[in-house]
Amino acid sequence: MEKRSLKDILSSPKYWVKRTLARTKSRLNVVPGDNRAVQWCLVGAVWKVCGTPNSPRARRIIAKLATAIGTNPLWEGRVGPDAYNSWLVCVEFNNHRKTKFGDIQELIEKAKV
Repeated sequence: MEKRSLKDILSSPKYWVKRTLARTKSRLNVVPGDNRAVQWCLVGAVWKVCGTPNSPRARRIIAKLATAIGTNPLWEGRVGPDAYNSWLVCVEFNNHRKTKFGDIQELIEKAKV
């Protein structure tokens, strides 16, 4: 069955990854839509759900996630000043050393995506 939501794709820490969009079981970095992918970062999961990062749906989801990141004082400092757009905000948050899988789950819930 095809996974349809971020919550489905990132349902467990074993499906989440940092510093790459998606990864295979053998730890090969791949594009999120690759059938061999078994792990995704936050942005890679959006790509997987939407089929492409360029769709209006993907842009709406990323915007909601970035807004939720920016409004949580506990996550302050996980996004640098170079994160000038919503995509970079999400990438930097996902990859930050303090970000844990629980933060990703909380973010998905808070953003209602």
